[in-house]
Amino acid sequence: YPASYYYIAIIYKMKKDYKNALKYFDIAIGLNNIYLSAYYYKGVTLNEMGKEEEALKCFLKCLELNPNYDFAFLNMGIIYDKMGKIDEALKYYDKALELNPKFAEAYLNKGITLYNCGKYEDALENYDNVIKYNDRMAIAYNNKGLCLVKLKRNDEAIECYNKALEIDPKYLDVYINKGICL
Repeated sequence: YPASYYYIAIIYKMKKDYKNALKYFDIAIGLNNIYLSAYYYKGVTLNEMGKEEEALKCFLKCLELNPNYDFAFLNMGIIYDKMGKIDEALKYYDKALELNPKFAEAYLNKGITLYNCGKYEDALENYDNVIKYNDRMAIAYNNKGLCLVKLKRNDEAIECYNKALEIDPKYLDVYINKGICL
């Protein structure tokens, strides 16, 4: 049963035993070569291992199996961002958002990419969309606060940091960012 091997792989992945995770993902795929979830999590695992090119192949296989798989587009965006291919990253985030306009994780990662490029207003817009579709993501409020500081809107940034801490009181970076802002 391919699913049995898939779940064994997931357990190994959660334990960060990537070698065994890949072994069992491959067994599951060998038994069912259209096993979308196995290809997807194999790609996620490879990306966590720093094997971006191999991970991209897995996500491309996901899109071959399901051309509307928004999570594959999201992860391709993340990988291209990591590789410094910003235009490619933004293209894949936009494709994920075209398929799923309420995809908070895609807005979040697009915001991170834009922030790192110094496009603070554009990043801010993406963080607002994260909050619109999932107002329980502390990282969105933290990152929105970072943008607001860059835009010299410190009072609004402090409100964002306070909201992030309300959601996750153990989020250390928020305390640091709020302290810098005061």
